[in-house]
Amino acid sequence: MLFAPLAYPGYDWLRQAVSDLSAAGAPSRALWAQLACLHGPCGLVSVMSVCVYVQGKLTKTLRVGIYFFATMNWLAGSLEENPDIAVKLCDVAVDCAEILSAHPSTPS
Repeated sequence: MLFAPLAYPGYDWLRQAVSDLSAAGAPSRALWAQLACLHGPCGLVSVMSVCVYVQGKLTKTLRVGIYFFATMNWLAGSLEENPDIAVKLCDVAVDCAEILSAHPSTPS
């Protein structure tokens, strides 16, 4: 989002959508694709760092919620080509979070 507009002559962030930067035929498409390839791996490293950090901290419910979120990120990264499955997985995670929040626990 910061660098792709530089490769799109005449791009006006007030009048154009961000998706115009990655649209087919856009002059910034190649740069966008190169920068976007970092999004998945960097996101996973960030989420896994949080998982490592919260081990033994917070309540069990919060830790499990964070672990579910990390799992969803891993699965979504591998299921980008099939968004229907990712949506179903998110629904399952929400259901699990609701079940866990109904049974609060203390830090262990």
